[in-house]
Parts: sequence; C-alpha cells; structure tokens
Amino acid sequence: MLAWVGLVATALAHRDLLRFRPRTTLAVPLTADVENWFFEPSDTSPALVLVLVLWLLWRRRGRLARTAGSKAVPGLSAGLFALGLGVFFWAVRTGTPELQALSLLFNTLGVAHAFGGVAALRIAAVPAAFLVFAVPLPAPLLNEVVWTFQIWTADYSGFLLHLLGQPAFVSGDQILQSDKAFQIIESCSGMRSIETLTMLAVLMVDLFQRRRWHAVLLLLAAPPVAFMMNGFRALTLIFNPHSDIASVHNLQGIVMLLGGVLVLYALDGLLDRLLPHRDPPAPARPGPGISGTARLRIAWGGSLAAVAGLLGLSMLPVWTLAIPPGPQLSDQLPRELAGFQSRDVATDRIFLGQVGFSQILHREYAGAGARVDVFVARAAQRLRGRSFHSPKTLVPGSGWIVEEGERRQIGGRAVDVRVVRRGTRRLLVYHWREGTRGLRAETLRTVAAIDASPWRRSEVPVVIRLTTPIAARSGSLEAAEAHLGAFLERIGPYLAPMSLGAMPPGEVGSPGGG
Repeated sequence: MLAWVGLVATALAHRDLLRFRPRTTLAVPLTADVENWFFEPSDTSPALVLVLVLWLLWRRRGRLARTAGSKAVPGLSAGLFALGLGVFFWAVRTGTPELQALSLLFNTLGVAHAFGGVAALRIAAVPAAFLVFAVPLPAPLLNEVVWTFQIWTADYSGFLLHLLGQPAFVSGDQILQSDKAFQIIESCSGMRSIETLTMLAVLMVDLFQRRRWHAVLLLLAAPPVAFMMNGFRALTLIFNPHSDIASVHNLQGIVMLLGGVLVLYALDGLLDRLLPHRDPPAPARPGPGISGTARLRIAWGGSLAAVAGLLGLSMLPVWTLAIPPGPQLSDQLPRELAGFQSRDVATDRIFLGQVGFSQILHREYAGAGARVDVFVARAAQRLRGRSFHSPKTLVPGSGWIVEEGERRQIGGRAVDVRVVRRGTRRLLVYHWREGTRGLRAETLRTVAAIDASPWRRSEVPVVIRLTTPIAARSGSLEAAEAHLGAFLERIGPYLAPMSLGAMPPGEVGSPGGG
C-alpha cells in the first residue's frame, strides 16, 4: 500500500514533466501530435518514456525483491536523494520541467540502493538510465546536429535517386529535379527517428535478455538503420504527390519507422545465430534482512521523506525575472546610410525552423555600386526549447552550399567569412555573434538553465550577417570583399550598440515569490 501511495505522490510531484511540451503548450490537432511524438527533433514524449520505465522496473520486480534488505553503501542513498532533490528544486524554480527527469533518475537509483544495496542499484540502472530519453538535447547542440542531419539526408536521398535512375541535384538541404524542388526540413532530418529507434533497441535488448556484444552491436546499429530508413522516407515524400497532406506524411513516416524495427529484429536474429550463447546471469541472492528489519524500515522512511520533499518542492513558484524590452532593431539601424537606400527583406522562417529569436531585422542596402543584405537577430530570452546559436544563420537561406570559408579578425571582431553558392549565384558572407562564447558555453548554459535563474547574463546575444553578390568575372571576389569591408565601416557604429545587448546594468531582474 505504501508503495502505491509513494508512486501516486511521485507522479503528482512530477506533473509538469508529464505534460511537458518542448515546442508549444497550445492545443494541437492529433496529426500534429503524432508528428511531434515520432518526428519532431525537440520533442521527447516524457509521459511515454515514464510508462516504459515503469514497464522495465516491473519486469525486474522479482530480481529486485530478492535483494530486499541487502547491505547498502553508507551514505550513498542519502547522496542520491540529495542530488535528486537538488536537481528537482532547480528544475521547479527555473521553470524547466524536463530537468525533473534527471531528478527522477537519481531518486530511482536512491530508492533501489536504499532497499537492496548495490545489487538492486545494478538491476535498476537500465530503467533509470532510460529516463535520459525524456530530456531533449540542449537547443544549441540540437540545432547543430539537426542541420548536419538535414544535409546528410539530402545527400543520401540524392544518392538513392541516382541509383533509381532519377536525375537530381543536391544543393545544401534541397533536392532539385527538373520539375520540382524538395526541401529536407527539420522533421525530415531523421534525428527523432534515431532517438525513437534507439529507445526501441533498448527495449528489444531487455525483452530478449541480450547480453554483452549482442546488446552493444544491436544498440550501435539502431542509429544507422534509422538514418537509412529515413532516406527511404524522403524518397516516398518526393514521389508521392499527396505527401503534403499531414496524415499521409505521418503515415509514411510511421511505416518507415516500423520498417526500421523489422530490420533491427532481423539483425537481432542474425546476431543470435552468429554470436556464442552465454547463460543469463545468476539471480541475486536474497538479502540478509527481511521486511521487518531495521534496514528496510530506514529505507521506507528515507524514500517516503524524499517523496514528501518532492511534493513540497513542486509547490515552489518559478523565479520571476524582470526582462525589460530592449530597443527595436529597426530603430537602431537607419534606412539610409551614406548613399545606400534600403528595403525590407522577408526572412525564410521555415528554413530557420526552431532557431529562436525575439527580433529579426532583415534589409537589403543598395548604393555606391554595391548591394549588401543585412541580417541582424536578437536572441529570445524565454524560449528554452530554441536557441539563437545555429549554423543556419551562416547561410542566407535554403539550398545554399558553402564553397570555402575561414575565420578572420575584421574590425576588431572575429568574423566567419564564407563563399556560398546556389545555382549560378555566389555570395560573400560575413557572419559573427556577439554576447556568446560559442557552442560549448551555450550548451552548458542551456543544460544548467542558467538564463532562467537570477544568475542569467545581463546582455542579449546578437547574430549579425552581411552578404554581397560575387559577380561572375575575374577578380570579383576581391571586389566583393572591398564592397563588404567598406560597408562594414559605415554600418559598424550602428551595429556596436546592438552587440552590447539590450539590457542595461541593474535591470537583470531578481527572484520573486520566495
């Protein structure tokens, strides 16, 4: 009875995790839900993951019961509980429910160790580790990985088309044919399919009780199998004239995912024939204690205290941080600049996908024999599931290929210099970010939810990109560099305040509500 009470109380404490939605909290159609569950890179379906964790624990109930009362390492359970409660406190206060999955991981190990010692800890290790699947990749790292997979999927799909005798040209994330162009968007990158098939591989290993090299090889095979099947999915989308219908689009994806499961099942059978069989591990010996021993009473007391602590912490309010609105980017950059006239340019938001900005200024300046495209974007402060840090901001949009590039010091700043091409058009790109120390630092800040706490940074990161055409004649690259360098000198004084951020010192905000 106490176990059921503890389970219900734990579910109540983690209610925000159970209803966690990385992209939106708004009601969406069932077809959109299906696409999020199976194909949206930023989704994790934590409720489904928790159900599978309970199933894994239920399958181990006999082995766990035999360890009841075993001697535990002094202080280890208390340390795991303290770590779990600490992570839970931070997750509640920063409003990041996905981190509650890590808290649950530590608390699950703490309960296992308290009741059954090191033997139970080993038995519960796989179900506890499975909780990692409920935590999305940090948004900056996710942007890097998804974009890479988009490019790989486009290249792979183009290769498959050539094998089928279908003429196609791959340009960045686009597959071009004589009568149409197909763009590999984020949900077609295969990232989510890899996560889903890896989860299924873990369940397959556990269900069939695979051990050692058999388990390792099956788990290592899941990502490439998922990527391979995702390439076939892209082909079905290219060939099917009705693939733009959401239900058809999702059905094709689910069929390919099931195909990946069948491939894994066949590979599992092959490994079962080729690899030597080993006897399953001997069941754990019964612990020296029984349900009425002092050791088990301490375990019950400690576990229930941890659950009560989780319930209490779940009632704490989220830190309220005052974020004063910064100046509009459009007001900081003049429309006329030393002979240059400007016009607004539409931003390809489908291409940017889940890259997160609070403001975007996109203008084209023409004059003095040159044309320069200016893209300035300020990072969003309240979109944890999205990040401004993305390799997509290096290129002007979909279908561009990077021909060459380097990093230079220009005007006292480190600038990514790229030559990009789409069809017969070539552009020179100057790209840099202000207010950030790079991908590693942004990933760590996102993992720790630093910017949702009182210790958030006082400046707002900004992404800046300047592009100018490269004419199809000798010496045109040097001419483009001269045009872009001269324009940067003119616009530099206006870009500097943007780079310093929009939040004056002393207005960072403070904890609210206790």
